[in-house]
Amino acid sequence: MSNHFPKELIDRKAREKIIKEINRNILVEASAGSGKTSSLIHRMSALIKSGKFKVDEIAAITFTRKAAIELKERFQQKIEDSFRETEDEKEKGYLREALSNLEQCYLGTIHSFCARLLRERPIEAGLDPEFAELDDLDDTLLKEKAWERYLLNLKIKESPSLIHLEELGIKPSELADCYKTVCTYPEVKPAFQASPKPNLKEAIKEIISFSDEASQYIPDEEPKMGYDKLQEAVLSVKRMKGFYDYIKEDYNKIKLLENFSKSEKVTLNRWTSKEKAKEYRDSLSLELQEKVINPTLKQWREYCYAYTIKFVLPAVEYYHELRQKVSMLNFQDLLLKASCLLRDYPEVRQYFQQKYKCLLVDEFQDTDPIQAEIIFYLTGQDVYEKNWQKLIPRPGSLFVVGDPQQSIYRFRRADIAIYNLVKGLIEKSGGEVLKLQANFRSLHSIGSYLNPIFEELFSSGQGKFQAVYSPMQTVWEDNSQNFTGVKQLIISKERNKNDTIRQDAQSIARIIRDMVDKGFKLVRTEEEIKAGISTLVTYKDFMILLRYKGGMDIYARILAEYGIPFTVSGYTSLNESQQIKELLKLFRLMKDIENQVLIIAVLRGIFFGFSDDDLYQFKGAGGEFDFYEKIPEKLNLKLRENFDRAFYRLRQFHLWTQKLPPVTAMEKIIIDSGLLSHSCLEGYNLNKCGELYSILERLRKAEAGEVIGFALMVDQLEKMLEAGVEEELDILTEENTVRIMNLHKAKGLESPVVFLAIPYNPTTHEPTYYIERTGQEPYGHF
Repeated sequence: MSNHFPKELIDRKAREKIIKEINRNILVEASAGSGKTSSLIHRMSALIKSGKFKVDEIAAITFTRKAAIELKERFQQKIEDSFRETEDEKEKGYLREALSNLEQCYLGTIHSFCARLLRERPIEAGLDPEFAELDDLDDTLLKEKAWERYLLNLKIKESPSLIHLEELGIKPSELADCYKTVCTYPEVKPAFQASPKPNLKEAIKEIISFSDEASQYIPDEEPKMGYDKLQEAVLSVKRMKGFYDYIKEDYNKIKLLENFSKSEKVTLNRWTSKEKAKEYRDSLSLELQEKVINPTLKQWREYCYAYTIKFVLPAVEYYHELRQKVSMLNFQDLLLKASCLLRDYPEVRQYFQQKYKCLLVDEFQDTDPIQAEIIFYLTGQDVYEKNWQKLIPRPGSLFVVGDPQQSIYRFRRADIAIYNLVKGLIEKSGGEVLKLQANFRSLHSIGSYLNPIFEELFSSGQGKFQAVYSPMQTVWEDNSQNFTGVKQLIISKERNKNDTIRQDAQSIARIIRDMVDKGFKLVRTEEEIKAGISTLVTYKDFMILLRYKGGMDIYARILAEYGIPFTVSGYTSLNESQQIKELLKLFRLMKDIENQVLIIAVLRGIFFGFSDDDLYQFKGAGGEFDFYEKIPEKLNLKLRENFDRAFYRLRQFHLWTQKLPPVTAMEKIIIDSGLLSHSCLEGYNLNKCGELYSILERLRKAEAGEVIGFALMVDQLEKMLEAGVEEELDILTEENTVRIMNLHKAKGLESPVVFLAIPYNPTTHEPTYYIERTGQEPYGHF
């Protein structure tokens, strides 16, 4: 980027207001790269310098713990710089006091903040003072435990609700995702009403009539490439016509109708009459779907919806009771309990308002809707008003920063409609909305390339659920003599998706390898030059950005092949880790040593690496897949020695599981097997052993609880992996590495060279649920 900085910023006045108008509530809409966090720090510094608030009266809410650490460091640096620079003795005094009491300033996540409020006033909140906090994994496991117990109790009691669900053709397992979604929104009341049952008999008559006619044009002998979808649907009706008992059940009628709803594909040359097949494809089949099939299925699903929600709600309540019983709160509980505490107890609200006189909130577009209630209760002038939307914040008590265009965490309860509501409330109460548009992160070439794309995307869906388009106003000019701009890597699309991804990864790796080896130069900012950063490109200048987690391992392996150090940063699902899968096989074998399938899998895996031919020779020589049996003498010497070593180690591992506490045995196996050292070195990825430490930490926690014995500990590990909860594993990092990360983790970060990886079109899908929060009570359509 160029060092030519514009003399006049497009949003200079807005930036000045952030510092000067300290008696006014402000919401800052800060575009990408415009300095959201910087604006928050400048505001905090201005509040301290003015003497309006002491540092312990300020609370700054961040989206992640990592962001809180960064904010704390930058805030301290800003206060120190201001203390050195100011000549005003009064300001110096305020800043000196702030430096002395910096630890008293709350800087952290909303969940930690709520936990702090609840621990200070647990009695009014109706909580056990010793309540514990559930993290994501423990919460997921408890949620699944509650669901399994609920279903088991229904089966034992032969519950009518379970029987009715089966009559509707719905398996309880199919409602697991619905149950989890409703659990995620405990404050939302599911909206449902009884719908009339559709006339399935008439719909079945229609498809029978259609099938009778269409079957005349279906060949008796199945075509070489198989029947097409419509033919399969017709034949399914033909087969079932004679089975009255089958068709009289509603769920079987629905199955037949669903076959036709998926029968769009008609292959003309598989019918005896192409003309008739074309007629079915272009009109008759579509007419049947539009007039009969789809309306009937829609009515059926609406009819079933009320019953499914009624079936799920007791499980949600049971899960809530289970948490209460063990005095544990998940993240939603922390927010809801804090909100209710502040809403229902005016004296408590007044107490905390005196303690935290100013709230500053970062990344507000991605925070939980309940957070809006909490910040308005803590800043609202009327401590007796229970409706948070009617509260007017005290002047200068609220400062919110966000960017609706970067709202990407809806799957974590973020709600852009609430952001827009808060924005309106701040304006209505005399506050101001300021826009920061100057982008300090990107070059003009980036802005000119992306702005037309963003304008089209955002303009196509404007409304209360979509952000208003705001162009990226880049301030840095390109330098034609340096590596700048947007480049395209053209690769061929392979039949196999992973082959295409592998080709993309190889192209990226070659570019990185070439740029580093040939000493490409990047233009640095004045700040970077002052910090002694060389213009020569290094590995840390590169970021590989993926939309999803899938495929990260391919890019990692290819970088390793090219000798490029890398770090896979951010959230990863442990159940996707190959080394964890191999470890689980080994632990399962230690739990069930007579399982020959498992012992073969372990011998073939990363721990011992026997080939299929080695195993064949072993078996052919009379060997038994039991590591307590002897190795056959007629096996060749080298192979016999290899099997002898492998069986000895497996016996040693098994002995540890019998003699030592479960987690101690697991840790010794991980270390002695070489998995720990291998995971830290393999593939140049310095983060891999973080997965193992995370697993051990979780299992120790379970061992301290109710999980006793090695077998139960292995079961616990399997449940943890099945839960698929994402863990943030940044335990080991190295300064000079290429970063591989997904979109959500990369938010707010920057890199001189960014590769947008995985060359596949993004998928789109219909919303699976909708939350309405405009009234007094939120309603959900799940």
